[in-house]
Amino acid sequence: MIESAIYASTLEKKLIVEFKNKFRLKMGYDPIVLTKITVDEYGIPLMSLETLESYFDSFLPVRFGKKVPLGSKSRKRDLVELRMMFVYIARTMKYTCERVGEFLGGRDHTTIVHNIHMFGILMETSDSFREKYYSILTYIKQNHESPALEVAYQVPDESQHALLS
Repeated sequence: MIESAIYASTLEKKLIVEFKNKFRLKMGYDPIVLTKITVDEYGIPLMSLETLESYFDSFLPVRFGKKVPLGSKSRKRDLVELRMMFVYIARTMKYTCERVGEFLGGRDHTTIVHNIHMFGILMETSDSFREKYYSILTYIKQNHESPALEVAYQVPDESQHALLS
């Protein structure tokens, strides 16, 4: 007899694969699917923001021979897009807007809310942004395996007001 937890896990994986295949056929690209939120028994994310930031290191732009950190005040598009992706992943990992803002150089929580909003818009409208986001998630998953990143595999939509609170 199969344990119920093993059965549930197997069924979940099967349903996700079926969903992804049907979605790909209808929409033309792979969806990101939320499977679980990885937090400890106190609701604290299992990956630190420092660790998450280190995963973005190889994607950071280089200016004057040095990598520009995510928390810099630069408003160059390539860095701003990376910052939006970082913010979205951090929020899906249940970090507060205030904590993410502090981490990114003392930004206000409203800046974080704006980043999440713009992330959703760009995911819907920009193929290059969406491909960049997927490639970053794939890179992180392949090179820095962490169960905490499973939360980032989700297609954002307007109904996700929980991220903005």
